[in-house]
Amino acid sequence: MKRSLTYLIPDLVMGLGFFLVTFYTVLEIGINGISTFIANLIAWPIILLALLTTVSMFLVVGYSLRLQIRHEVEIEAVSDYYERALDSTNQGLAIIDRNYKVKFQNSVVETNFGNAIRRICYEVYSGRNAPCEGCMVEEVIDTYKPFTTSRTLQDGRIFEITLAPFKDRDGRTVAVETMKDVTEKRKLQDQLERHAMELEHEIELATRELKNDQLKLSEAYKDLQELDRLKTQFFSNVSHELKTPLTVIKAHLHFLKTGKLGELTEKMKRSVDVAMRETLDLEDLVEMILDLAKLDAGNFKLDLVQIVITDIAEDVVERMAKNAEAKGQNLILNVEGEIPMRLIDPRRMKQALMNLVSNAIKYNPENTTTMIRLHADSENIIVDVTDDGIGIEKEELDKIFDRFYQVDGSTTRSGSGTGIGLSIVKELVELHGGTITVESEPGVGSTFRILLPIDWQIEEGGEDRIGIGRGVYR
Repeated sequence: MKRSLTYLIPDLVMGLGFFLVTFYTVLEIGINGISTFIANLIAWPIILLALLTTVSMFLVVGYSLRLQIRHEVEIEAVSDYYERALDSTNQGLAIIDRNYKVKFQNSVVETNFGNAIRRICYEVYSGRNAPCEGCMVEEVIDTYKPFTTSRTLQDGRIFEITLAPFKDRDGRTVAVETMKDVTEKRKLQDQLERHAMELEHEIELATRELKNDQLKLSEAYKDLQELDRLKTQFFSNVSHELKTPLTVIKAHLHFLKTGKLGELTEKMKRSVDVAMRETLDLEDLVEMILDLAKLDAGNFKLDLVQIVITDIAEDVVERMAKNAEAKGQNLILNVEGEIPMRLIDPRRMKQALMNLVSNAIKYNPENTTTMIRLHADSENIIVDVTDDGIGIEKEELDKIFDRFYQVDGSTTRSGSGTGIGLSIVKELVELHGGTITVESEPGVGSTFRILLPIDWQIEEGGEDRIGIGRGVYR
């Protein structure tokens, strides 16, 4: 408002001059009388023009004054709007010239540092008689490059301060200083750094413990390997030691049964038959233990020949039929379509099938049926050993091929076993490049499925465990 009146002083002086001239002319006419009026009749148009000009000048001055006042009000409103907007950011803002004089500051700066408008900034903001050490106001103005630093107040608060060059409306370079309270941010950063250091220390300790544990585990693993080797060697030695007396026992039982040692009564013959069956079972068990020892030692080898697996299945059914009949069960073979030839170790594949059939006969009651079903698709030969017996609980299926695991480990279970038969079956099938799975439902029965890829080839490096036989399966 004061600046508006200042701008209008020349207009007011000019209008006042025209008014005084006009007033003086009218007064002169009144004093000199009518004669002078008539004599100066020519001057009337000039007097009238002066009056009109004076009135117009006062109207223009009044209108300009109103426009200027409205313009100043609008400027003040806009200025107040942007100042409030700056205050709402919670960031301080001040404009400082080359002489460190504050030309503007918002309320955030005033609240935190005091009112320094038209005063020297370092005297108000820092209470000093000279610029603060490291003050960059002049350098920012001279180089026209921004600068950022931080400042800690006596009450412990930390402000992040940025100085940026700016041209004012007179074209002079000033420094715009923004101040942001980062106390909480710095505290959080300090906490994070402390936590990071603590975590790093804990990780270092844990790493040391892990290395120590790893060393202990490595030593324990070596001890277990040695124990496993000794166990395997023990099984192998015991098995070999058992085979010799079993051979002698089988020979003498044969002598008794054939009458070479004298005639036997029917009761005695039945006892000899029981002893022979148990001896054969024990011999099978010894063979399985030997197989486990060979598998663990990596000395187990297949003797492969090109053969149709149907021949092996027929042999298994023929040999196990009497066992099934003795328990009142049925054993049948179902061959669907043509079964292709494939590399197979006949002895080991027969061992696997006999184990599956033997388990079905052993653990199922009378009037049940066990069937070996052979068929093939475009990729695999499929062998299904299915029974309609007691079945297996669902929770047992995942463990059934684990070594030494028995579906019923109690002393009251209906059949006997060691828990190593199915694990050997699985390893024999996998040595042939195949897979074995089981599906079962309690009270309905079980199906063991063997998949043997038709185009199976010995993997490179597998010759140490697999040999190619030259004979033909009989």
